[in-house]
Amino acid sequence: MGFKQASGLLRDGFPFVGLLHIAVPEVIPTEFCWDVPVIGNALGPNGALVETGERVAVDPFPIITAQRQEGRINALGLPMEAGFNSIGLNLSPDGEGFSGGTVGFDKTGKLNPPGF
Repeated sequence: MGFKQASGLLRDGFPFVGLLHIAVPEVIPTEFCWDVPVIGNALGPNGALVETGERVAVDPFPIITAQRQEGRINALGLPMEAGFNSIGLNLSPDGEGFSGGTVGFDKTGKLNPPGF
């Protein structure tokens, strides 16, 4: 999963070390996707974002996979000097677009002290 490699780089004295997991699971059938509204870029009269009236099928599995990877890394006890992020990506059912989500924003690395 990269834990040993990140730990080894820290041990070897690299000043900054990070671990990035990118999850790109198989596409699921559209009947298992979430049907969500498309949000436009314009603000409505009350200052809130406005739905366009369109809907899109979104596969929730990539972000769920990214969250599971984050849990696995947290359980391993990655040293605080190593940064970590997990990204889940998926293609749209028509293959024309992609979406994704990121977890692990709070896992920023720190300068690796000499002699770690």
